[in-house]
Amino acid sequence: MTQHDLSVRHYSAGHELERAGDFSAARKCYCMAVSLEPDNPVYIQAAAKLALRMGNIEDARFLFQEAVACSRSSHKHATATFTSLVCESAGI
Repeated sequence: MTQHDLSVRHYSAGHELERAGDFSAARKCYCMAVSLEPDNPVYIQAAAKLALRMGNIEDARFLFQEAVACSRSSHKHATATFTSLVCESAGI
């Protein structure tokens, strides 16, 4: 199994755990995916979204910035996602 395969498995497990409401376990899986592929903006953005859902605004901001730095093409999507999630968590 390649490093990429392992990172995909961790990312997928994180996604399923997040959907099931186990945010702590999901966070660990996303962190493993990012540690295996630190330049993958999809994995970093997943960790950022989860951090925001968990109320860790500063962590989320940092991670979204990292995702943007990894891929300029994800800038609009990351910014829009961050904005919409902040508004959602504020009840706007």
